[in-house]
Amino acid sequence: MNKIIDLSWTIHEHMPLFPGDPALQVHSIKQVSLDGYAIKTIQAGMHVGTHLDAPAHFLALGKTVESLDLSSCVGKATLITVQPVSGILPTEVIVSRYQNALEQHPILLIHTGWSHKVEQVEYFTQFPAFEPSFIQFLDEHKIKTIGVDMPSIQFPKGDFSGIHQALLSRDIVIIENLVHLEQCPGVFTLIALPLKLQGFDGSMVRAIGII
Repeated sequence: MNKIIDLSWTIHEHMPLFPGDPALQVHSIKQVSLDGYAIKTIQAGMHVGTHLDAPAHFLALGKTVESLDLSSCVGKATLITVQPVSGILPTEVIVSRYQNALEQHPILLIHTGWSHKVEQVEYFTQFPAFEPSFIQFLDEHKIKTIGVDMPSIQFPKGDFSGIHQALLSRDIVIIENLVHLEQCPGVFTLIALPLKLQGFDGSMVRAIGII
């Protein structure tokens, strides 16, 4: 029997949000006790909780969610663990862990342990950064998806635009706010499908690992 690991945040009104993101609001429109059936609405940005970034998130002419190649969201994934050193995820460690993994797949998930800080203020403000040399690694290994247990990705000194533009211009899908990666083996099947949203720059996903 396959084992399923839930890699996603629970979506609710009081969930932590990235600074500047719009508040998440839930409204009960119909109730079983009054109307015989229930309907709820949700108002939220698409980059809350566990979500993916499409190229349009940082590129004016980038692909939107409904145009993504779904093979970037479903398939065998390589999981590596990389501890930050002075706030940096060293490229040389990423390269070493990936090359020494049991299998090398173009879907790469990086477990840093940062998800355990989700209830702390620094979760959104002090998460680790990638070195610029990380991009060369992605090119050399033809990585098509990066998933992290952090709220976003950045280069040092809070450079969000540079790294997002570099990855998204290569059509590399970015999955953020993963959880429970420590429960997964080094290779497993990832499913992180976005909603088929026309014209959107990202989408919440229900990410799972199948062991």
